[in-house]
Amino acid sequence: MNQMKKETWQELKEMVATSSEAYIAAVTEDGFPSIKAVFATKGSDGLKTFWFSTNLSAQRTQDFIQNAKACVYFCDPKRFLALSLKGYMQVRTDREAREKIWEDGDEQYYPKGIDDPDYCVLEFSPIGGRFYCGQEEFYSGELTKEDLLK
Repeated sequence: MNQMKKETWQELKEMVATSSEAYIAAVTEDGFPSIKAVFATKGSDGLKTFWFSTNLSAQRTQDFIQNAKACVYFCDPKRFLALSLKGYMQVRTDREAREKIWEDGDEQYYPKGIDDPDYCVLEFSPIGGRFYCGQEEFYSGELTKEDLLK
């Protein structure tokens, strides 16, 4: 992260905190990546851990059960700002995880409420990544797990 400007780091953190969507990628059973847009949650912990609600029956969820390697991507095309994180996705069905990100209105996706058997939480733990910034001048760089814990 030493090549990143302090302002860019703040911009990246702000972009993630205010994003309404994120893109998650899983490795399918045939070894290829598969990407899906998801609603970004407000329950995420800075750049340390991210939570997403989804269906247990969803193909991507099944892919994560088979192979926890994942990527989460946030971007703001207007500012040419992006953050790509690699790490591991854990599929959680416990009540604590469900309560952490459940919001009023989620019943439209999970009609049986917070205990809907098809409702689960994806918990993403990044181990590193890359950032891209290029509004005035383009530059990019690597991020380590230690960078993300700051």
